Amino acid sequence: MTTKQQIWTACGIFLAITVLLAVLVVYPLFDDIKKASDEILFQKSEIASVGLRNEELDNFRKKYEEYKPNLEKSEALFINAKDPIDFITFLEKAAADSDVVMTLELLDSREKSVNNWPSFLFQIIVEGNFAPMLVFSEKLEASPYLSRTQRVTFRKHEKGPSQEELSGHEIDAEFLVEAFAK
Repeated sequence: MTTKQQIWTACGIFLAITVLLAVLVVYPLFDDIKKASDEILFQKSEIASVGLRNEELDNFRKKYEEYKPNLEKSEALFINAKDPIDFITFLEKAAADSDVVMTLELLDSREKSVNNWPSFLFQIIVEGNFAPMLVFSEKLEASPYLSRTQRVTFRKHEKGPSQEELSGHEIDAEFLVEAFAK
């Protein structure tokens, strides 16, 4: 080999070593630096987010006394999940005040409502004249509890031969009511 060929061979080997060094050492190093900088940016944004949440929490704590009456009012909207007796008492009083006869049935309440909020499902069957039935319906709608009437069905009261003299009821109504619990 001539000297010129040896120089070109040495340059080629040196170039190959340089490229190999760049691929095996420098590129992974830059890649690690990029990943570390992305992680730092993510942590900075998380710190800023936590700081903002802490600031909002401090503002809420400062204004808690202002919010307290409204929070208590909203708490009273929900029926007690362990003992819905207050809601049932409300329904019985509304039926008695409306001069209608009510039959109440608690349906399977293990299901959660659409929004995964615990609730009770009541089937309320009411018998009476039309005007008192409307009064009961309005009382149910103006209930102090958070509830949703899912279905209302009115139909003519079916009188049997023995009930004809005893019952002065003209219509039956069925309400399917979902009452939300805390």
